[in-house]
Amino acid sequence: MEQHLALSADLSVAVIAVACALTLASIVMLFVEARRAKIATALLLSTGVIASVLLLLAVLRPSRISTKETSLGARVLVLLDRSRSMLLPEENKGERKRSQIADQVVEGLRRNTTGARIEVKEFSTGPNDTSDLR
Repeated sequence: MEQHLALSADLSVAVIAVACALTLASIVMLFVEARRAKIATALLLSTGVIASVLLLLAVLRPSRISTKETSLGARVLVLLDRSRSMLLPEENKGERKRSQIADQVVEGLRRNTTGARIEVKEFSTGPNDTSDLR
């Protein structure tokens, strides 16, 4: 089980940015005013900073989220051509047929991808079509 903090889901990023900017401006003005009035005591400054941060937290309403995550790999659909043109030898590849090269590519894909759910569908045209897309 994984736990993390999340801000309120009903606040947009712009509202969160404005709230943070106003809090930062309030803290800066607190320090400027305390310095100008020459009353920069630690108690005054610390309570002002704490109040500003607590006000920001009240606006943002953070909550602890507990999730139970499962990892599910991407679904990959490979369409494999089984038409008669795939029985021809591939140019510049020797005597290997196109269908052999396609099978080798699919096996390489299965071997080199981890976590992916690979599904192979074959299609063809003509009277010898025994594999349809299902």
